Amino acid sequence: MAEGLVAVDSTTTHRSKNKKTGTIYDPGVKTMREPVFVSELAKWWKDVYPKDFSSSGAPCSCSPVGGEGNPELEHIYTNTPRAKCDFRFSSDGSLMVTPEWAIEFKHLALVGNNGKNNDFGVAKMLSPYLKDRSLMHDIERMRYDPQGSNQAVIGYCFDYSFASLDFAEKIHPDKTDVIDNLRKVCSSVDRINGIYSPIPLIDFADEIYTNLGLVAPVIKKSFQNAWTHAAGGNGYVFAWKII
Repeated sequence: MAEGLVAVDSTTTHRSKNKKTGTIYDPGVKTMREPVFVSELAKWWKDVYPKDFSSSGAPCSCSPVGGEGNPELEHIYTNTPRAKCDFRFSSDGSLMVTPEWAIEFKHLALVGNNGKNNDFGVAKMLSPYLKDRSLMHDIERMRYDPQGSNQAVIGYCFDYSFASLDFAEKIHPDKTDVIDNLRKVCSSVDRINGIYSPIPLIDFADEIYTNLGLVAPVIKKSFQNAWTHAAGGNGYVFAWKII
């Protein structure tokens, strides 16, 4: 996914829109809504690594990405009304009725499209309340209503520092307003180096989730150079396998 995120960022032409104001966002993974990103990631993955997808039996009816329904997007949960599983696939020949893997994705955003502070990150990671549609809620839903032989939640998040923002200014000289906003946010977190990373939050969540016996320990992978959007750049993909 770390490789695919950068690839999707470099090729996407999708432009998301603010639902309230109608403002059209600049392109890039930073502003893509999760379903759009997952769809483009699935297409890239199947194009580049087709051998990763091997299933048997009749294809499922839900949103296949080409071919025979593997990978499968937005599968309707069996016992959870109005809920859909983001991504299901088999690489081991398993039937897609009960595929090898079921995955939920979550974008953790430290800042908004304009580079200003976003206060919803902690709630998106840890909130136990349904209204916040958090990663914790995804874990609980998949434990209650499993959709694959193996299940996981995967998050992705950009991080920032004064050094990365200096680089952003060079490749986005017309986006100084966004980068200035980012500098203010980074300064409020770390006045010396401006480091604003999701790692402390990921590690905190990992301690909670593992101590509760919900997941196996977190896996983290960095990515670099997803710079299509001025508030993009570098970051992390992180994942928990559900117990």
